[in-house]
Amino acid sequence: MIMIAVDMEAGKESPKTNIAPTTASPWEQPVRQHDSKTKSETRSRLGIVVTLMICTAIAAYLVSQYASIVSLNYTNQQLQVELSQQKATKAALQSTVYELSSPTRILTIAEQKLHMHPATPVSIPNP
Repeated sequence: MIMIAVDMEAGKESPKTNIAPTTASPWEQPVRQHDSKTKSETRSRLGIVVTLMICTAIAAYLVSQYASIVSLNYTNQQLQVELSQQKATKAALQSTVYELSSPTRILTIAEQKLHMHPATPVSIPNP
């Protein structure tokens, strides 16, 4: 704080400072308190921001994993449907194979369409 004192003898004003013999001026102490308070608030806010970023990253990872699982389940269901269709087709084709490979059917086609006859037995005399 600056005070102006009047020198009675000289009749002049001379500036004098009224400085307390402390280690820090009154303006520096609140700044230091404010500084430490600001640093702790900054650290606290930084901790909150880092925590939020980590939580966001974990949430994004979990959502991506869930989306992957849902996609794989959908693909699995499609493959199950296709497998059951293929099994039905296989069963139908297998019954067709049994029907077409029946000996009675083959003999009938050979005699009627191809005009084939069973071979006549030939006897060979015994010498």
